[in-house]
Amino acid sequence: MKIAYEKIEKPEKNRYETPVDLNAKTMEEHFRKVLRKMQQKKLDVLAVYGDREHGANFAYLTGFEPRFE
Repeated sequence: MKIAYEKIEKPEKNRYETPVDLNAKTMEEHFRKVLRKMQQKKLDVLAVYGDREHGANFAYLTGFEPRFE
């Protein structure tokens, strides 16, 4: 096995430095984005997996991050 070390570009800085408040306006925006994407894909149902390690999708949709197994 040959290993090569190369210089790479610096990763793009995280553009989400400031946390987003999960208020009613934000949650409505999230909801509308998901509905729009579901309509584009012709989906009737959306199943969201959310556990302790994978709660971001659930939190995006509900504003609640699961802390259970």
